[in-house]
Amino acid sequence: LRLMGGVDKMELARGPEAITAYLESLVPYVERGGYIPFCDHRCPPNVKPEDYIYYLDLKERMFGMK
Repeated sequence: LRLMGGVDKMELARGPEAITAYLESLVPYVERGGYIPFCDHRCPPNVKPEDYIYYLDLKERMFGMK
C-alpha cells in the first residue's frame, strides 16, 4: 500500500513552529515507507507565502523531497 498526501493544510497557517511539530509527527510514517507527505489540495489564503516556503524547505530537509 502506498499513500500520498495527507498533510493538514490548516497546520501551515499556524506558523513555523506548528509546521515543524506537524512534520515531525509524520516522520514515523515516512520511515516505514510507502508514505509521501504533501498537501492534497490548494493551500487556503490564510497561509502566508513565507510559511508555505518554510514548509517546502523543511519537508525537503526532513524527507529529501520537494
